[in-house]
Amino acid sequence: MRTLCEREDTRTRPASSPRALSCRWKVRRAIPLVLVCLAMFAETNCGKAGTPPGFTTPSPPSGATTVTVTVQPSSATIALGGTQQFEATVTGSSNAGVTWEVNGVAGGNSTSGTIASSGADVATYTAPVGLPSPPTVTVTAVSQADTSASGSASVTLTSGVSVTITVSPASASVPTGGAQLFTANIAGAGASGTGVTWSVNGISGGDSTVGTIAAAGEQNGSPMALYAAPPV
Repeated sequence: MRTLCEREDTRTRPASSPRALSCRWKVRRAIPLVLVCLAMFAETNCGKAGTPPGFTTPSPPSGATTVTVTVQPSSATIALGGTQQFEATVTGSSNAGVTWEVNGVAGGNSTSGTIASSGADVATYTAPVGLPSPPTVTVTAVSQADTSASGSASVTLTSGVSVTITVSPASASVPTGGAQLFTANIAGAGASGTGVTWSVNGISGGDSTVGTIAAAGEQNGSPMALYAAPPV
C-alpha cells in the first residue's frame, strides 16, 4: 500500500492531516478493486491469462439420429380368417429391417392372429378364426436397428357375417283351416347356406292354437315354408 500512498510514512503525520486522510481513502478504494478483479478472474479468466492465442472452445458433439418407425395402413378392419398386408417405414437408420408383433407377441398367435414377414419391411397379417375379446388387436413393427423404436397399427376384427332375412309375402290373410306359402330371402356379406328355422308367434314350428309351419323346400335358392292356419 506504500505505492498508493506515494511511499510516504503516514506515521509521521497526524491521523487527521489531509495527507493521511487521502492515503486512507486510497487504501479503502484499492481493496474493493482487488476483490472485483479476483471475482472477474474466476468467472471470465481475467486478462485471459493462460489461454493460448486463437484458442476456440470446441462445440459439443451433436446427438445421435433418432430412429422412427411408421406402419401403413395405420388401421384396418378385417374379417375372421382374412388377411391384410402392412408396410413399415424406418427413418434415421440405413437398416430398414423390422420385427413384427401382434399384441406384443413376435409373430402373433392363434388367439390374436399371426403375422409373417414377406420382405425387409412388409408383412402379412392373418386374422384368427375365432373372435377375440375385445375384438381389436395391435400390429407392431419394431426396428432392428433400435429396438426402442416401433410403430403400430390398430386392427378391428369382425365375424364377417351380416345377414338380413325378409319373408314374402310380408303379410297375408289366411282363412281358418287354410294355408299359405312363405319364402325367406337371405342376403348379406358372409351369408352361407340357406338353412332357416320357421316359427309362428315365437313358437318354433307353431302349434294347434296359432297354426303350424313346416319347411317346403327352396325356390331359386331361397327356403320356403307352408303355414297351416288352425281349424277354429
